[in-house]
Amino acid sequence: KRFSHEAWSSQPIFHFIKEYYLINAQFIKNMVKEASKFVEDKKIKHQMNFMTQQWLDAISPSNFPLTNPEVHQLAIETNGKSLWNGLQQFFEDLEHDT
Repeated sequence: KRFSHEAWSSQPIFHFIKEYYLINAQFIKNMVKEASKFVEDKKIKHQMNFMTQQWLDAISPSNFPLTNPEVHQLAIETNGKSLWNGLQQFFEDLEHDT
């Protein structure tokens, strides 16, 4: 679902970004799986897997405007208004959190 937009497959740069992320994410998962073989506590193993997946989800290229083709497309369609609105929302959120 994260990479369902057709640009992730049809545009070479986004396809590269997606594949690079997926290959590295699988490598990291495999490393954690191997490391967990040395851990006896099932709770700790679960925490290792859970935190690894949370981190991998957080760093997905789909979460960043510069590496997300859907953001690019919407910015073009709205003549940049979508980016402006997002920036305004960001600053409003900052004001409410302080």
